[in-house]
Amino acid sequence: MSEVAHPADRDGELCPPKAIGRWELSGGTWRIAVLVEDHVIIELLRCDGGEVAEALTLRDADDLRWAAQQLALGTSVRSHPDS
Repeated sequence: MSEVAHPADRDGELCPPKAIGRWELSGGTWRIAVLVEDHVIIELLRCDGGEVAEALTLRDADDLRWAAQQLALGTSVRSHPDS
């Protein structure tokens, strides 16, 4: 069985997990708190002060590849585009 690649945008950057994308669209920011072999913890930060609103633990292989790419690109903390 072949593995389906994680969707990428035009620049080749892997698309974020849906929950992260929705968070960004609502104005929130995020940061990778932990990335280990079998999971990643993403902290969802409030847009009005940066406090942690929720922490997501993701275990999907595609999400782990996305998180590793974010760290490699230096985007392990994502601010809202308007800030």
